[in-house]
Amino acid sequence: MTFGAKSAVALCAGALVLGIASAAVVRRVLPLPHPWSFSSARKRGALAPVRTVPVAATPRRRRAVHPGLLTAWRTIRRRFPSPADRMLIAVDIASQRLYLLRRDRRAKSWPVSTSARGIGRRIDSYGTPTGVFRIVHKIGAGLPPGEILRDQRPIGRIAMPVEARDDLAASHWITTRILWLSGLEPGWNEGGNVDTFLRHIYIHGTANLGMLGRPASEGCIQMAPRAVIALFRRVGLGTPVLIIPGNGGAVAWIPGLPGEG
Repeated sequence: MTFGAKSAVALCAGALVLGIASAAVVRRVLPLPHPWSFSSARKRGALAPVRTVPVAATPRRRRAVHPGLLTAWRTIRRRFPSPADRMLIAVDIASQRLYLLRRDRRAKSWPVSTSARGIGRRIDSYGTPTGVFRIVHKIGAGLPPGEILRDQRPIGRIAMPVEARDDLAASHWITTRILWLSGLEPGWNEGGNVDTFLRHIYIHGTANLGMLGRPASEGCIQMAPRAVIALFRRVGLGTPVLIIPGNGGAVAWIPGLPGEG
């Protein structure tokens, strides 16, 4: 090969390398306007853009409410109308759980402890009453979690949490917040020796965290301190409370209310 031929080959090779390098720089600086599919291009002999499908926002899942509970709520609204009945507290004794309902859906739920002696409506029965109630007093706003209340007043002491699952003694303390209930069904949970208000039946905080989810109280509905604070903030005076046995799935049946359920 002559010198001239060698020079021409060298010049061509250099131009090819320079062209490839320039193309790489241009591609890095100016990216393609959309992604491309190379797998289908081999079949068609051309490059085809990939379709991009916008991702829809994930809808917020509604918490399901038992249909029977919604039926009971509608009955309460009809029989005991109140401006505060847009929310409902429902306590299921069988499952030891409290549900907060708002606008026909479940807003929140927490484990609770109802009476260690089961269901009881009469004074000195130390049982948890059933039926329909209202919150008539809210006590303890601003108190720290675990603050002990005696005669509805803080005593300046904090009850330390107890995690043991068999320490009933820790359930004697009333702590943090009180939601005082009054019955709405005369002869069942209102008046005479079945009067819920006079029995001092509350939803209140407890130090006995290890017993939550199991019956442990002397009639009240006990909650963890942080849970009762959250409930206290969400509900107002007059909010209806439904307490049901919960056994057998009879959620729509309202104890003490004849002709319903």
